[in-house]
Amino acid sequence: MGLLILSFIGFILATLVGLAWAVVWIVFALFWLVWPLALLVVAGIAWRRQARGWQRAQTVSPGAPQPQAPPSGNAAFDAYRADTVQRLDEERARFGEFLERLRKAKDKEAFDSYMAERRGNGGHIEDMRGASA
Repeated sequence: MGLLILSFIGFILATLVGLAWAVVWIVFALFWLVWPLALLVVAGIAWRRQARGWQRAQTVSPGAPQPQAPPSGNAAFDAYRADTVQRLDEERARFGEFLERLRKAKDKEAFDSYMAERRGNGGHIEDMRGASA
């Protein structure tokens, strides 16, 4: 009877040790399979945060007040920087006005071309079948 109990305890211990090794190997295999995916997830989160920062930096409207840089401690440099920033803001505004005038000129040219083409037709408007109205 004692030998039967000892063999049963030995069987239970061997089974537990085998299960423990199986768990260790499964955890080890999962680690080697999952860590690249976890690394990709972390990189994706970091990239998304960086992209949001870039998007915020690009969506600052030109008319909105720009954040002022802290003083450097050098009065001459601070004055130069303030003048340069003001000059660049003025140039940006002039360039925006130039682009607007350019768009209007292009639209006007297209409209004038359309009107000249229409007037060249004798002023008749053709319906969809091609017959004069």
